[in-house]
Amino acid sequence: MRNVEYRNDIQVLRGIAVCAVILFHAKEDFFPLGFLGVDVFFVISGFVVTPLILRIIDKSQGENNSVKARLLTFFLRRVYRLGPTLSVTILVSLTLIFFLGPPEDHQKFFRQSMATLLLLGNIGAYQYSGNYFSPNPNPLIHTWSLSVEEQIYIFVPIVLIAVNLIFHSAKNVLISMYFFFTLASFFFFIQPDISDNFYSPSRFTFSSDFLFYSPLTRLWQFTLGGLLFFWTLKKDSSNDRNKMLPSLFFIFSLLLLLLSQFKIDYKMGSILVTFVTILIIKTKSLEDIPSILGSYLAWTGDRSYSLYLFHMPLIYLAKYSTLFLLPQSQSRAIQTSIAVLFTFLLSDLNYRKIEVTTKRGDFPSKKLKLLGGRNLIRVPVILFSVLLTMDFCWQRGYFGLDQDRNRTPAYAGELDSNCARDSQGGPPCSYFASPVSRKTVLLLGDSHAGHLSQAFVDSALSEGFNAVVWTQSGCDFVITNKSLIDNCFGVKLEKLEWIKSNKPDAVFFSQLIESHDMSKLKESLLSLKGLDTRLFVIGNNPIFPDWERFFVKRSLIHQFLNSEPDYAKEKLVNEMQIKYKIASLDLTNWAHSNNIDTLDIWPIFCDKVACHRFREGDWLYRDVDHFSVAGANFLKPSFIEFFRQLNLE
Repeated sequence: MRNVEYRNDIQVLRGIAVCAVILFHAKEDFFPLGFLGVDVFFVISGFVVTPLILRIIDKSQGENNSVKARLLTFFLRRVYRLGPTLSVTILVSLTLIFFLGPPEDHQKFFRQSMATLLLLGNIGAYQYSGNYFSPNPNPLIHTWSLSVEEQIYIFVPIVLIAVNLIFHSAKNVLISMYFFFTLASFFFFIQPDISDNFYSPSRFTFSSDFLFYSPLTRLWQFTLGGLLFFWTLKKDSSNDRNKMLPSLFFIFSLLLLLLSQFKIDYKMGSILVTFVTILIIKTKSLEDIPSILGSYLAWTGDRSYSLYLFHMPLIYLAKYSTLFLLPQSQSRAIQTSIAVLFTFLLSDLNYRKIEVTTKRGDFPSKKLKLLGGRNLIRVPVILFSVLLTMDFCWQRGYFGLDQDRNRTPAYAGELDSNCARDSQGGPPCSYFASPVSRKTVLLLGDSHAGHLSQAFVDSALSEGFNAVVWTQSGCDFVITNKSLIDNCFGVKLEKLEWIKSNKPDAVFFSQLIESHDMSKLKESLLSLKGLDTRLFVIGNNPIFPDWERFFVKRSLIHQFLNSEPDYAKEKLVNEMQIKYKIASLDLTNWAHSNNIDTLDIWPIFCDKVACHRFREGDWLYRDVDHFSVAGANFLKPSFIEFFRQLNLE
């Protein structure tokens, strides 16, 4: 039995994969499938690590020590291979993010780091970020894949040893296990609901949410890589030059999957990338690329582990640190490009000074004193203790160091502690007039209805109306296409049924109106109007352009360097997000032509010169597009006027 010899083409493949992942995190819109580079790594890991796992129970390898000793050696070599770079990454990231990162994300980073050190980075990513593709910044979310690999490295050898005690045939046992694991894991991958039974004893009761991060649904890629190793043991004609055309096809397919702008389901993408990767490794297709390109990609592949770990914290800082904002610029392209450059420089330094000593799993030499020997245990323990302390300090506002912590005005959609107005499908929040009234009005929509809720409720009750609030952030009101699958479609149908059953006197509708095609929204509003209720459409409020500056908590260094706020109390009209005003006018003009009442909010906050978000000593906005309680109160006169008209009818 042989190990996998150093193959330049596999290093090239690693280089392509890590570049795809970096490009995805740098500019997801341009490289929407770049995250599939992680799938390539799972296959490569299976191919490279499988012979090391086999050595644990295969006596023919010439190692006379016990199975227990060989298992311990395997684990130690994995730790020496992965631990030093991971520790350096967390240490460097901790320093940079503490001083340069937004304080509101500090705790997420501390806890994700602790989870990663405990080999539970995938669980941390799920708990602290949720959906991998949601805009929820987490500078160490990418460590989920490292933890999955580590969990596989623990699970597979232990099961292999147990099974081998019964069948006593190392190679055949491992192949049989891999076949079984491949089929079972792939089944869980395509049918995630089946895995509920595995997660039900824990807090992960919704397997679909954890699917992306789960070792159960990633094991098949690792085991297919392992089966590929056994396949390559057979004599083949991989050096036959007739393989040129299929090799070019495989390479083109991989690049198309990783770097194109096609948007396909990630499961289908994972399947395609996995099998293309297997074919590329089997046929050694990447040996045929031009030598100059190959040498660069192989250089990148050698440093792929460092690149993978370092890129995300640096890109996170480039995208979210308030210190790196450029005047009059909303784009972070320049900062992100610089972060990618520094990723390569820092990764090369780490590779030459630390990783090169342990990249083949060798025990540390004298060159690696800091992270070798007993320090390999001490460093993670010290890091964990520091992170735990930092988390404690964060919860107490760093004892006054974070001066921006509580400055954001209150949000009207969260004022009721007894009822979640912005609910994920929960019941509506009802408020009853005194004395008891038979008249009811309903506020419906997304967060742009939620931020009006307190003013709406106060105005309705003052005029003798019962008020009902039923809003949900990120949930538009498109109900005409019943084949549409989205997270809140069922709730929309519940709202319609509620309106049919309760017949409110009026329905107030508000959501962020965007400039894309609104034909389906208009159809939905006509359906709502057809329910024999008075419909009232509220247009967009003025939306300010400085979303990266307004009430964004500044990094600690930024606070120290600049005590002045980064936001203005007003903006010139020509600086505002005019596209939302145009979209709003389009919808309200359409509503007028269909006898639907409307309210134009823009004149309440803007004159001919500027739009104002600070009046009478109060901030009228809590962010660039949502009102504070004080801002929503400016709409009370309009609400009250409409309720009085409704009383007269």
